[in-house]
Amino acid sequence: MVLRWVLKAADNAKSTRLNLARKGLTSFPEEITNLKNIRILYLEGNRLTHIPAELARLKNLEQLYLDDNRLTRIPEELGRLSGLKILGLGGNQLKSLPAELGRLTQLEQLYLDHNLLAGLPEELGNLTNLQELWLDSNHLESVTIELGWLSGLQKLYLHNNRLTDIPAPLSRLENLQELWLDNNRLTHIPAELGKLKNLQRLYLHNNLLTDIPPELGLLSNLQILTLSENELAGIPPELGKLRNLQKLDLDNNQLKRIPAELGKLEKLGQLYLHKNGLTHIPPELGRLSKLQILTLDDNQLMWIPADLSQLKELRRLHLDNNRLTRIPMKLGGLTKLELLSFYGNDDLTFPPPEVLRLGTEAILSHLQESLRRSPEGMMEIIGISSKKRNPDSRVLMIRRAQRL
Repeated sequence: MVLRWVLKAADNAKSTRLNLARKGLTSFPEEITNLKNIRILYLEGNRLTHIPAELARLKNLEQLYLDDNRLTRIPEELGRLSGLKILGLGGNQLKSLPAELGRLTQLEQLYLDHNLLAGLPEELGNLTNLQELWLDSNHLESVTIELGWLSGLQKLYLHNNRLTDIPAPLSRLENLQELWLDNNRLTHIPAELGKLKNLQRLYLHNNLLTDIPPELGLLSNLQILTLSENELAGIPPELGKLRNLQKLDLDNNQLKRIPAELGKLEKLGQLYLHKNGLTHIPPELGRLSKLQILTLDDNQLMWIPADLSQLKELRRLHLDNNRLTRIPMKLGGLTKLELLSFYGNDDLTFPPPEVLRLGTEAILSHLQESLRRSPEGMMEIIGISSKKRNPDSRVLMIRRAQRL
């Protein structure tokens, strides 16, 4: 009764918007098909199992939200809604799509995520005005549509599928800004991906990748790159050319070393390197002046370069479960550190265990005091550098510092 009143009121008022989201509907209200003025229709979050072909009567419809229902099929007549700009079909039980959806040439956003799709009609390649395409969390093993035709596409979501390769035409998407390919079965990244000059976010984590093409270093606008949980044994030095990169995730791989060129990533704020097999950290990482998070835990590191003391913006430094024996005193200069963690370094003698147990603030204070009392620290107090000095002059300088 209440629903009929709402529908009648909407008709009388010539409403252009009808919200029936999350109303517990189990069947489609047929009266909706008579509301000729409706432009936006919300039906998501119900228990609908069927959409009538008569819905195509709503010629003015521009946005249709049918997400999170129990739909198993979509009527081909929806292809007649020529003015549709947004179509939400995510979170249903769709196994296939009608080819007629390729007629929706005004469509800008298409949500097909969280369904049971194993394939796609080639006709979707006709949606040349499409800006966002959500295909994540399906059963896709390949992408059969001609992606290269979707020239206006800005965001493409293909994560949580069963993809084993990346379609080569994808490299023609010149306007693409976000590409989500994580949680698939990819073993190879085509070099052509380096042609996506406007790409800002690239998610490749949790695949089966063993190497990365150096051409990814050409993605000059890239801000986020995730490569964690793969089988990478090396990283191309060309990634050091990604001057706009803000986040680089390389954890859970098989890396033994990382290239010094990563020290050129001047905008990098987050660098994740935990759970690899790293035995060495290049001193050049000390040049990452905007770095706030650095994770190096669960590696095979025996020492840390004192150059990391130049990371003045660092907030979190994780060094747990390595083979460290000493920590550079100069790390005490990292005054913005909120977390400095060394657990699981059984042979660590400096700082001593009783200091480590007191937490980050105590560790920093101990490092600072130790540096101040050291000959090198005293030399810094009086403004003398020990670099490029002969041994005799260095001894004299230390003695002079000790008298201060």
